[in-house]
Amino acid sequence: MPIVRPIARRSATVLATLGLAGWMLAMTALLDIVAIDEREGAAIYFGQRDGKFSTGVPVGGRTPTPYALVVGDVSGDGKPDIIIGNVEAQSMAYINDGSGRHFHVVRFGDNKGTVYGFAVADVNRDGLADIAVARSDAPNVLYFGSRSKTPSGNAK
Repeated sequence: MPIVRPIARRSATVLATLGLAGWMLAMTALLDIVAIDEREGAAIYFGQRDGKFSTGVPVGGRTPTPYALVVGDVSGDGKPDIIIGNVEAQSMAYINDGSGRHFHVVRFGDNKGTVYGFAVADVNRDGLADIAVARSDAPNVLYFGSRSKTPSGNAK
């Protein structure tokens, strides 16, 4: 039995784990790209029918400084969400409304260390996505999915 459930009927591909991820955020048949830059923040580049990508559409602001990125369905609604880890600031989950352009922001974690990696999976097999966070200068943390608006965490 797989512990990671698919978030859409269409296939999706993660292009890289550090700073760049590809997914169908707008729930179209076109691949979209999310990128983070320490100076510019996060942006979505929407796939176009001609095979090119749109100009970057900012997600959040330039601060806090983003350092890690993953895309996955953490809200359980079948729509890809964006999770961004930061330097000495809380991580943020951008919950997608399905358009890929409007997000509900959920802050989680603390402001200790730098987040440099995520994994999203149903670790405890309760049907909810969990988020494992790798950090430098602070303990790594596993946040268990919850039906409330704020994930609960256990430092490991």
